[in-house]
Amino acid sequence: MPKLRKAGFGVIGVGTWGENHVRVFTQNPHANLIAIADVDESRAQSIAKKYGVRTYYTDHTDMLKDPEIEAVGIATPDHLHLEPCVAAAEAGKHILVEKPLATNTQDAEAILNATRRNNVKLMVDFHNRWNPSCVVAKESIEKGDIGEPLYLYARLNNTKLSPTEFLRWASESKVIWFLTVHTCDLARWFFNDEAERVHAVSRSKVLEKMGIKTPDFYTAIVEFRKGAVTNFESCWIVPNTIPGVGWGRWQGLGVDFELELIGSEGTVYANVVPNFVTRKYTDSYYTWPDIQGTFQLYEKWIGFGIESINHFVDCVVNEEEPKVTGADGLAVTKIICAMEESAKTRQIVRL
Repeated sequence: MPKLRKAGFGVIGVGTWGENHVRVFTQNPHANLIAIADVDESRAQSIAKKYGVRTYYTDHTDMLKDPEIEAVGIATPDHLHLEPCVAAAEAGKHILVEKPLATNTQDAEAILNATRRNNVKLMVDFHNRWNPSCVVAKESIEKGDIGEPLYLYARLNNTKLSPTEFLRWASESKVIWFLTVHTCDLARWFFNDEAERVHAVSRSKVLEKMGIKTPDFYTAIVEFRKGAVTNFESCWIVPNTIPGVGWGRWQGLGVDFELELIGSEGTVYANVVPNFVTRKYTDSYYTWPDIQGTFQLYEKWIGFGIESINHFVDCVVNEEEPKVTGADGLAVTKIICAMEESAKTRQIVRL
């Protein structure tokens, strides 16, 4: 039998979602996690010890000098993707970067250009393309089950825990960068089309009173070139009493994720999170456990949040192009920038 090829990987940023990259790279048989990097040395040391990673750094530029590392997962905060992505590209490393690709068009284009210039792969981790509920919706379109897709209602909300406790950098971002990027990517994927016109509205009341300078919510109507329309809704001021899902640092975070896809001949409804298949109640708390995104089954981590990263490993090992590319990331960034501009100017923005 041919020898199993293993590629060397590193992870930059092991805080909010980066631990998930570490988890996948340590259990995937084609991956060899060589090192991790995080500016928080205590966090880097803790994660390295927890997963048996032999080396950790506080400066990712030092890690990128390691010739054994072929590819990196980058999970720094939303607004801090440019420098590590460009540095990784210049070092010749393939890149999986968490969504969004960048929080402005200039940075997104700079990252994309750096990867093209250095001939390295770039995948943006829009992991809902591996979400079973979303895959069913996509396949319903491709099979013609619902006819022509005409309208998508996409709601993705978080409780107040997200901007107040889980994300120390919430004031440096917006809910559309943290959440709506997911549903924007899904709309482009479902419709196989690009956005044309954006009309968005936002409000800032609750979080500003708490000293967090970021809007409470955005709602946006986006028209696509072929005529389909999406109504996007994202807020992160839902009450914390909503039952939580998630793992690790995200345990207890309430998420409200619903899709309604209407076609000329049918409709797909998806209550993505929370799903009601499993609910757990004790004398002291209750929760709706995550049995789709990232969860353990007999000590192995599985779910769509895992499978997207496994896909990146396959692409590196087999020298294939990812299903989600840097071009997808740039297109979503342009839509979100248009939402920001529209909400600020109270005008329709054309892309």
